[in-house]
Amino acid sequence: MNNKLMVLKEISFMGFKAVPLTSKIDWLENPYNNRTWMWHLHQMSYITDLIEYDKEYLNNKAVEYSLEIIKSWFTAFEKDLENVFAWHDHATALRAQNISKLYLYLKEIDYENKIIIYLERILNLHLKMLVDENFYSQFTNHGLDQSLALYELANVLSDTNKIKELSVNRINTEISHAFSSDGGHVENSPAYLNFGLKQVLEALTIGKTFEGKNSKISFPDNIFNNAIKVLAFFTQPNGKLPLLGDTKDFEVRNFFENIESEEYQNFLYSIRKAKQGKMPLENYLVLPKSGWAIFRESWEKESFVKSTHIVFKCGFLSNYHRHDDDLHFTLFSDGEEWLVDGGEYKHAPKDPYRIYMRSADSHNLSKPYNLRAHRILEDSKNTGIKKYYQDADFYTVEAKSYMFRNFENYRKLSYNKVENKIIIDDKCIPISEDSKQIISKKYEQNFPTFITKFQIPKDKKVMINTNNKTVEIEGKNKKLILQAPNFSGNIKLVKAQIKPTIQGWVSRKSGILEESYTLEYYHKTKELEQSFIFNFQNITKKSIIEIATILSNNQVTATIETSLNKNALKYAFYLMDGDEKIQQRWYEESNKVNFEIDLTKDISQYSVIGFIRDKSGKKYQKKYLLKNCIKKDN
Repeated sequence: MNNKLMVLKEISFMGFKAVPLTSKIDWLENPYNNRTWMWHLHQMSYITDLIEYDKEYLNNKAVEYSLEIIKSWFTAFEKDLENVFAWHDHATALRAQNISKLYLYLKEIDYENKIIIYLERILNLHLKMLVDENFYSQFTNHGLDQSLALYELANVLSDTNKIKELSVNRINTEISHAFSSDGGHVENSPAYLNFGLKQVLEALTIGKTFEGKNSKISFPDNIFNNAIKVLAFFTQPNGKLPLLGDTKDFEVRNFFENIESEEYQNFLYSIRKAKQGKMPLENYLVLPKSGWAIFRESWEKESFVKSTHIVFKCGFLSNYHRHDDDLHFTLFSDGEEWLVDGGEYKHAPKDPYRIYMRSADSHNLSKPYNLRAHRILEDSKNTGIKKYYQDADFYTVEAKSYMFRNFENYRKLSYNKVENKIIIDDKCIPISEDSKQIISKKYEQNFPTFITKFQIPKDKKVMINTNNKTVEIEGKNKKLILQAPNFSGNIKLVKAQIKPTIQGWVSRKSGILEESYTLEYYHKTKELEQSFIFNFQNITKKSIIEIATILSNNQVTATIETSLNKNALKYAFYLMDGDEKIQQRWYEESNKVNFEIDLTKDISQYSVIGFIRDKSGKKYQKKYLLKNCIKKDN
């Protein structure tokens, strides 16, 4: 990136087209109307790229370019401390760290003293902002980065011990708060567990960098190792994290160094797909404090990539990156996704697709019909996992949620590892007079009272049998049979809907939408009590091309049968002796051919190759050995 940035004087983020980056840049212009794009612009990670460029070419051009950008920014915002993009809590922290890197580099190469003093002025303003308790985003991943930046500035600027002590206390408080004792991260997604572990490592590394063995930044080893194990279990058999909460599509990497714990060996085994590390002893992991349950069919090397992987969530510990996903679960099996989550999309709270991705409507759960969930932490203290147990190869988790005001939602998820079968038992009960009256009124008017939704990837074929209320979800090699015993309502399948409501979308990459299916079950009951049974079945696929041959009267008759649409197909044949073609028939509409053959000769190496060509020109072929064919008496 640094070469391109230096040559073109342009910057690009997140796959958006590049924009000019010079002293004339308008820092308030948002060319793509995207908050995350603005966050990248103002946090200035590109400064570190320019430093690396200068280290390589040693001509100060990248330094001068960096200073040009920083001066432009500082001129615009030194007095304007209220701008939401320039002084965004997280962007400010990261920018402070990036500018401090340039500051230290310029001191190292003995750059002009007046420039060093100018950068100190900029960094001191950042330090002032980061010290301010009103600016501090306590108990969030932003707050941790703010604390790390404050610690770094306090050391870089040789500040008083008072600010160093404040930053150390904040860091230790933040990393302790970010993780539950069971290793789960409080910010509601596998991606933030991955990110949180990186933040812990960064905190410990920064402490050692500035204070060596005297560093007072610390994190309990047992929680750190628990978190590594959780990340190992979160990782799907394809090496990626499930799309849960604010998680994007990415492959989990090994970013740890010098770790000797068994949990780390489990992590290596998981991300290296059984080729390295140590196999976990358990096939399930439940985190009752942070609200996760993870089930896996097998860790064995032979079945690793095909293994079923289920992640269940029910926990509300932070409003940061919160989705309305209590009692939701994702399903991965046979190397592909079956039930998914809407994903992150982008951090634009008023964007209608972001609103949808965070809502209960983009998750696999049951809920009161046409009712939005609340996100008030204080009103969800009783939300969480209530019970979990194992009976031989049968794993069960039970949980309750109160994210729908005046309703109690319950789900029991049971997984039979031997049969590869999932059973869901859902209940949704109004628990106040107001909610009971609302449900009763809808019921009396014959309106839906509750709804269950399942999110299905677009690569699946979904078939609904309206007679027996069975749904078949067809994948590459298996189909998932979904039954709802005693269900009498309507079942609806929606794909990529925009109006009247947004439904049937998923986002795997920031800002990019992808079509998906939403399967909806409409219930008309005063209290919801419904089971769902998921069974996998193998698909017996017909071969695209089959060849039948008959030997008779010194003649071989070959016929091609196909599962393709026979409209406009043409057929051709070769008669082969080993690798030598001895007869052929070019493409024509007949699917049958007769080849003369001398049966007094050795025909053990003879074969017929049949060809099909469709109207687009695509070709299919198959070989059949004559020694296996039917012989007809003369």
